[in-house]
Amino acid sequence: MKATVQSAKYQVIKSALLDEIRNGVFKPGEKFYSESELKERYSVSSATVIRAIHEMVNEGYLIRYQGKGTFVSKAKRNETIIFSESDNDLKGIQSVKVIDCVLEDDPSIKEKLGLGQEERYYRIARLKFDSNIPYALQISHIPARYFSSKLTVKNSALSSIYEAFKVNNGLDMYTMPYRQTICAPSVAAPEVLEALKLGTHQPVILMKRFTFDEQGLVIEYIETWKRLESFYIEIRTPDKGAG
Repeated sequence: MKATVQSAKYQVIKSALLDEIRNGVFKPGEKFYSESELKERYSVSSATVIRAIHEMVNEGYLIRYQGKGTFVSKAKRNETIIFSESDNDLKGIQSVKVIDCVLEDDPSIKEKLGLGQEERYYRIARLKFDSNIPYALQISHIPARYFSSKLTVKNSALSSIYEAFKVNNGLDMYTMPYRQTICAPSVAAPEVLEALKLGTHQPVILMKRFTFDEQGLVIEYIETWKRLESFYIEIRTPDKGAG
């Protein structure tokens, strides 16, 4: 419970700071609060402040310069765009296979999920196929506390998990807010290459997605690896008069 409260505290601070940036309290390129100022303002530890600032840097709202401090990014972040991502050029029969479902306690994943020291999470790996050819490996990480019964390979299909979320926790995972990043790493883990039947230097796409509940707590962290030829995105501004 203590870790959950701490996680909620850093997210409250982050949300308040983002509101200040969006409302023009700070102009692009202007110097931002120091860690000591935020510690005093919110009466929290350095770790809580650092975590909030770190996420804002990773999301592009802030930039840190060694020896100079933290500044508001000059990048445009308030322009409305329409972003769509889909599986590209799938022509055969699509199927999904759960290949692994285990309880784990990797500290790096627990930090992403905001879990306490004694809490654990399920790591669920699914392989997606197009005409029996693997094109995507999806690895979900979900806190174990959300499930009243043990998950196994047999009962951890995506539809089954999200239905359990809805029944046990009143959360419709398909409509919850999320944040997603996309990159093309130079090297993929052996597990990924083997699952997707790729050579060492073949390109892949990695999508990292955090899903949040109404309080802003992370309820699922997903890493999806895709073959490059199976990935497609479109980014555009809304049509004039739309909405």
